[in-house]
Amino acid sequence: MADLRFGAGLWMFGQFVDRYAADGYGPARSTLDTIHLAGQVGAIEVVDINYPFDGATLQEVTAAFARNNLKAHAVTPHIYMQKHVRGALTHPDPQVRERIFDLYKEGIDVARELGAHYVKFWPGQDGFDYPFQADYRELWDRSVEGVRRIAEYAPDMQFAIEYKFKEPRTHMFFATAAKTLLAIQAMGVDNVGLVMDVGHSFLPKKPPPKSSTWPTGSAS
Repeated sequence: MADLRFGAGLWMFGQFVDRYAADGYGPARSTLDTIHLAGQVGAIEVVDINYPFDGATLQEVTAAFARNNLKAHAVTPHIYMQKHVRGALTHPDPQVRERIFDLYKEGIDVARELGAHYVKFWPGQDGFDYPFQADYRELWDRSVEGVRRIAEYAPDMQFAIEYKFKEPRTHMFFATAAKTLLAIQAMGVDNVGLVMDVGHSFLPKKPPPKSSTWPTGSAS
């Protein structure tokens, strides 16, 4: 037990928004508010923080971490919000995909400043909702190329993909550990791995022990 570190995603302390409640659940909270609330939980040492920050500068976030004895373990750029409903990594417009790349470049700089262990992909809007709605090979190519390009841009940084079977799309592209590992293999990079969310592994009826295979050089 002495070697365990406990952490949390800062969104757990903020407002939840989904397709069932457009106005969200609970009051809206800024990034600094969520850091303060996380700091009140004595066992939490590290957090996963979203970027861009909500109403805060990098300097203010750094100071808030220090006040609350917290560190950033991961930085997760916002690519799963409602405005990305047509996809982020897989958006049909190359200019939108370019903006996602720029967002990740900023997120990588932030992760370096905060000393985060890795930068995360949670492409919740990259997928489809109906049979034959999408060109599956095209989704595959754009997903693989999008992550590969970002990983190659920052070979010194670790990256991790958090897979999930569905939600908000009824079928997310990085749906299971196996499919995501195949995509990572196709990328041909050694600085991309998996994040296993236990609930996400249960969703497609995959026991967590069978979902915890890690490629060489993966993030943890």
